[in-house]
Amino acid sequence: MTNYQQFKYALGMWPKAWSFIFKNKLSHFFLYPFLAAIAIYLSATKLIDHLVDKLMAYVHFLIGAPMGDAFDSWQSFFHHLASNVIQFIAWICGLYVFWKISKYVTLIIMSPVMSILSSRTEEILTGKSLPFDFGQMMKDIIRGSALSIRNLFLELSITMAIMFANVVIALLFAPLDFIITPASMIASFLVGAYFSGFSNLDYPLENRRYTFKGSISFMRANKGLAVGNGLIYSLLVKVPILGVTLATVTTTVAATMIVCDEKNKLN
Repeated sequence: MTNYQQFKYALGMWPKAWSFIFKNKLSHFFLYPFLAAIAIYLSATKLIDHLVDKLMAYVHFLIGAPMGDAFDSWQSFFHHLASNVIQFIAWICGLYVFWKISKYVTLIIMSPVMSILSSRTEEILTGKSLPFDFGQMMKDIIRGSALSIRNLFLELSITMAIMFANVVIALLFAPLDFIITPASMIASFLVGAYFSGFSNLDYPLENRRYTFKGSISFMRANKGLAVGNGLIYSLLVKVPILGVTLATVTTTVAATMIVCDEKNKLN
């Protein structure tokens, strides 16, 4: 299949995965990412709050803490304003970093459970029982975590490169900014979708004992599948907690169904 055909196929697998989950009584797997998402969200907000407080303490050490009421004088007003703006920007930056890495944190934490879900899905699809091996499962967890960390750094690096190119082009060719900025946003989103799909498709590849390099080669040969699967994931995870819960389970099942479908003639 061409990349476009793979992309369409992967998108069409999502509703089938949704039906498959409930038909085969796998809906209890939604509970695990739901609890994980709540724990990650609460931990992240506390961490961001702590880091922002530390930053503001340092800022106040440099410029002094705001004194009195903000409307006592113009100097007091701008002092309060500068402090609040810095705090707001720090929070936004913290939330942005959390938004970028949270899906990988979820993938790493949920790796053992999603690996079991993928194996269970494959057993239902093929009718073949996959023997449980604790030692192999631990190796798969380490392998999957290493791939997730690799993908995180690659995604961030490529996204930063796209943002940098956007700024440079906007400065040099200002009239093209209305075209370049949306294009760079779409490109960044598709990059994120590719790496999300990469992580999801790797679960069934683990069952086939693909090596680290083998999975990378597979994704490079089947980019359309990765983007199509990851597109749904990337859209859903924008909804806090509930979106992550639905995305983690459904796209794992969809990825397994894709790999198990022999009609694909995958590499």
